[in-house]
Amino acid sequence: MQRQPIISFENVEHDPVAEAHIRERIDRLEQIFDRIVGCRVVVDVPHKSQETGNIFEVLVHIDVPGNDIFAGRELERDESHANPQIAIGASFDAAERQLTEHVERMRDDEKHHPPRPPHGRIGKLIFRSEVDTEGSYGFIITADGQEIYFHENAVADGAFASLQRGTAVRYQLSGDGIEGPQASFVEVVGETSGM
Repeated sequence: MQRQPIISFENVEHDPVAEAHIRERIDRLEQIFDRIVGCRVVVDVPHKSQETGNIFEVLVHIDVPGNDIFAGRELERDESHANPQIAIGASFDAAERQLTEHVERMRDDEKHHPPRPPHGRIGKLIFRSEVDTEGSYGFIITADGQEIYFHENAVADGAFASLQRGTAVRYQLSGDGIEGPQASFVEVVGETSGM
């Protein structure tokens, strides 16, 4: 979690046992999703009643990338919630369900929108003769100024000879070679611009 969880007790005294239970449940949330930004939990007794006793309301707010999850407010007021442990469990069960659904939606989005391959522009080309065993090669300049080496055989459709300095390409890294980062696949994706 990027920020420390905030746990507060309103209209009721601080309960260290309830706080320990809340911290355990927050740990479970992090097992479901390890990129939680923050979590705030409020334990409240909004309406004190002599007839039913104190009914606890536990509100859980989870801050995750792209969404905020709120749980606890939608739960029916139940006499069993006079026990703070039961109220905590019910709110966190609802929070876990919502967090699990959020994670599944994110996975579905990633399946339908795979990460875009890296893009860059041709920075330098070295044309070798047919008798040279190394062959021709070049370098892609990335948006952050890094140079990526590629061999002529990595260019899709044998289009190495048509490349020019400034040609927009996408590429796939294969790791580091003698020349540093190396692309195993290069494909022309756009027009040539002056560099």
